[in-house]
Amino acid sequence: MHKFKNHIFLPVFIYLSAYCGIAAGNSIIEQSNNYHFESFLDSITSFPYYAPLKQQENLKINYLKLKVGMTKGEVLNILPSPNAEFFSYIEKGKEKIFKKSSLAYYLSRKEHRFASDDDAVLFLHFNELEQLYWSIPNNIEGLSSLGNPAGAR
Repeated sequence: MHKFKNHIFLPVFIYLSAYCGIAAGNSIIEQSNNYHFESFLDSITSFPYYAPLKQQENLKINYLKLKVGMTKGEVLNILPSPNAEFFSYIEKGKEKIFKKSSLAYYLSRKEHRFASDDDAVLFLHFNELEQLYWSIPNNIEGLSSLGNPAGAR
């Protein structure tokens, strides 16, 4: 099985939840105003999309500096600006409690609306303390995952 298929459900769920405003059970996923996924997609003039080569190289080189436990601020000081950011919350009564967030960096994207096995994308996941606990580089030569999904707990 292609390695992307192992990770397609989480990004697709995040995207659909954020785009459609779907709340799953008592979980809510929202897009960032600063790094809005739909704005990123709408800024692309033709597909397939490829990030500028300088940005791709910067991401690949600086990714190697990342360590599990770094704060989101530290990560954003090392990497270029992400293409998208998502926030996950839990509803308790009328209260919305922050749980985690994710950043997405697209080096390439085949289509506007649908994720593809061929997309080159890096997902970074942060816990409720905004510390990096898991990264998933997909189709990005030379990069490997850091941490694991259990690190959010």
